[in-house]
Order: sequence, then C-alpha cells, then structure tokens
Amino acid sequence: MNIIFQGFLLGLSISLPVGPTNIEVLRRGLKEGWKSATLFVLENLVALIFYLLLIIFGLSFLTQSKIFNTLLSFFGIIVLFYLSSSAIKDFFNQKPF
Repeated sequence: MNIIFQGFLLGLSISLPVGPTNIEVLRRGLKEGWKSATLFVLENLVALIFYLLLIIFGLSFLTQSKIFNTLLSFFGIIVLFYLSSSAIKDFFNQKPF
C-alpha cells in the first residue's frame, strides 16, 4: 500500500505544475466552487490565445524592447503581489472548523 501511495504522489507531483495560475485555480475552486475555477481557466485560455495571435501576426519585436519588458515585468509583479496578498488575507480571515 505504501508503494502505491508513493507512486500516486509522484505521478501527481509530475502532472501538476505549480504556478500562479494553477494556485489561483485551486484557491478559487476551494473558496467559490468549480464554476468560478472553470471560468478562471477559460479566461486564462482566452488570454493565452490572444498572446499567441499577437506573436503569430508579428508583434514579437516588442519583446526586444527594454521599455516593453520593463512594463511587462512591472505589471506581472503587481498581479503576483495582488494574488499573494489576497491569498494571505483569505487565510487569516477564515473561520476555524
């Protein structure tokens, strides 16, 4: 039984990449239910398709611009800070069982 459990955990850790998007999906799924988590995944999918279309149609030259990279990094930091602060706030505001 122990080997089966270890194999399950190993497979789960390989198949579940941890990133800000997946953490937000898990947080929304646990807090608000599967509909909110599914909607977030679909919104993320639309954003990724939009980025892909921008790259396909020749806007990849923007990634070589220092100003664009600085702005992208700045907004990325703001989004990650917001997600982490809301997760920490939710953790401390939850009611014990």
